[in-house]
Amino acid sequence: MSTVSTDQNLKSLVGGEATVLLPVSAGQLGKVRMRLGDQDVELTATTREEAPIPRGTTAFVIAMNGDRVEVASLRSLDPIAAKHRARSAPPQAR
Repeated sequence: MSTVSTDQNLKSLVGGEATVLLPVSAGQLGKVRMRLGDQDVELTATTREEAPIPRGTTAFVIAMNGDRVEVASLRSLDPIAAKHRARSAPPQAR
């Protein structure tokens, strides 16, 4: 494992996918693994979600808070993703 040391590298993680190694919930720090270039990195993770995001789940990095990533589960992002897909879908032929 490698440690991410620069703010530039950390900021590039926002929007990426991470695998949950230690469960994370609103009241509990967790740990995630991400790919940065050709290296795997492990980072402390936080979330605003009350329900724990379990180990092995794919989470999405939505923000950086210092040296921690804030993650969200697919279930919490699904309504947002659905709206985005609806807006970006090509218009139907008339």
